[in-house]
Amino acid sequence: MKALLSTGIVLLALTGCSTAPHWESRFGEAARQARLAQTLDPQAGSVEAPLPLTDGKSIAGSLGKHAATYGHGLRAAQQDVNANAAGSAATAR
Repeated sequence: MKALLSTGIVLLALTGCSTAPHWESRFGEAARQARLAQTLDPQAGSVEAPLPLTDGKSIAGSLGKHAATYGHGLRAAQQDVNANAAGSAATAR
């Protein structure tokens, strides 16, 4: 009786291991689906898109409106932009 019980336990344990490959084949599937659902354009890196057509005057106008909306002066906003541009140019060397 004891041998039959231990044989049954071993067979039951081996049966549990046989389902593992099925689980491992789908491991990470939910994370991949969530990432794909949040991706705006999956083909963005493989397609060369033209640069948006803007000029300095329109960018300066929108920068001024943005600064005025949030209570900053235009000069302070331009100084922030210049400081950021100088910092990124310094790190690019």
